[in-house]
Amino acid sequence: MLLTMVAWMTGVVAQADDKRAQRLVRQAQKAHGMHRLRDVQITFTFRDTPYRLWLGDGAYRYERDVTQDDGALRVDRLEGWTLTSILDGQPLSLPAETTEGRRRSLNSVAYFALLPRPLTDDAVVATYGGRQQLRESPYDVLDVRFREDGGGDDHDDHFRYWLDPKSHRIAYLAYTFSRGEGGVRIREATATHEVGGLVLLDYVNHGRNVTQDLRAAVAEFEAGTLPEVSRIELDDVSVSRGVSAP
Repeated sequence: MLLTMVAWMTGVVAQADDKRAQRLVRQAQKAHGMHRLRDVQITFTFRDTPYRLWLGDGAYRYERDVTQDDGALRVDRLEGWTLTSILDGQPLSLPAETTEGRRRSLNSVAYFALLPRPLTDDAVVATYGGRQQLRESPYDVLDVRFREDGGGDDHDDHFRYWLDPKSHRIAYLAYTFSRGEGGVRIREATATHEVGGLVLLDYVNHGRNVTQDLRAAVAEFEAGTLPEVSRIELDDVSVSRGVSAP
């Protein structure tokens, strides 16, 4: 996820912007309760599928229970970027393409659920975009790109976050992606789940599956012409602390 740096500025100004971006990331993580996650298990249901996210000290394990077409229950487990699918207690041997698709899908759900925690990943390059208006309200804007080294296959994706200047929580986020034919998404936070000291968000997701830069997409979003493509709604959210790795 990212790197084509938003035009790096030089000298004192660039250093000041960097520090401001880092401070905003820390404030957002604290506002969402994502600044200290050690031996924490988060569970929720998303689109009728149960998810379990365990976060330790520098480690993680994500799982979901998938009911297959034949009614059998399959567990997908992502740990250390290795995806294992388990059926009747036995790991399945899967084609590389299937494994990759399940890994991306599981990681994507966890990534967005845990925002803004991932914004301190080593591959992230965050810059401060200033105070901007979106739908007639002011927000602090973070522009996020990714280094190729450690940024994964999608390192050229481009993210933008609009943070409430008072609560420091995420109000909107947008991103471009190049996988497939490419596309753009803008998510509007619509509900919060405040559980166990954490704040997880639901979103309405707008966008198009065509290559489009964020400026054009935001203009469409503000004009009300960017179509809704999905809703991201978490159910039965729970948080347990002091939970060791399963």
